Amino acid sequence: MCVISIINNKNEFPTKDTMELMYKSNSHYSSICFFDEVKKQLYVKRGIELKEIIKISNKAKKQGNYKQIQHYRIASSGSYDNKLLNHGFEIKKNSKNLNSLEFYSSHDQFFHNGTIDLNILNDLALKIMVNNPDAVYPSGEISDSKLLAFILAYTDYSILNMFTDSNKFCIISGKNGSIKRYGKWDILKDDNRKITVSNDYFKHDYFKSSYSFDEEPSMIEYLTKDEKKEFDRLSKKYDWYFEDCNDILDDYLAYGISIFDIESQIDNEI
Repeated sequence: MCVISIINNKNEFPTKDTMELMYKSNSHYSSICFFDEVKKQLYVKRGIELKEIIKISNKAKKQGNYKQIQHYRIASSGSYDNKLLNHGFEIKKNSKNLNSLEFYSSHDQFFHNGTIDLNILNDLALKIMVNNPDAVYPSGEISDSKLLAFILAYTDYSILNMFTDSNKFCIISGKNGSIKRYGKWDILKDDNRKITVSNDYFKHDYFKSSYSFDEEPSMIEYLTKDEKKEFDRLSKKYDWYFEDCNDILDDYLAYGISIFDIESQIDNEI
């Protein structure tokens, strides 16, 4: 599951070491969005590697552009090598920037951590298009986040509260750079600062150490009692589908996906 890092001021920028951990565990490209205080617009660049994230972030900080979102992607919806599926997604009716890798915008930008059933979102999109004859379904490859940005252009943002049981969202304003969060976020201690991230699995000692092994250690032993109970339930449910079900579930955990999100992830893939 991807990682989103929210920055509101100069004391909330993650350290280089933390950025490297976020990128290493989410290697399907990344993106950055910040509010340009001079142009009074958002700058978005997607489908880039860590070195460019660091370069753009540091330059923005020096210029006093502190309101920023960094997105480190691990594909859960849509193909892993499609750079256009990196967030943010512009919330604008019939937005052409949904298929742009770099742009300035005065419209809000949407970021999402989690997975939502595309059938549910397509039903919402269909209702929107029936009631709005000018609405055009997004072109190109679709992901749940890209489609949800299309939906948000026609609905109140409070619709996101329907999905916060297993998803996290944030929207950065195209007017002033203010950032609105939905769902439960983590506050992570990073040296002498505290940073806001969508999840913090990349900081866990067992996760960091896994990079030193040719074969990653099992994640099962680190589960809590409730998580182990959920693991056993999933193992029974999907035993018919996977030849080595426990190993498959363990792989999902190694990618940083919460045990409570795995079911919707598998169902989408099936």
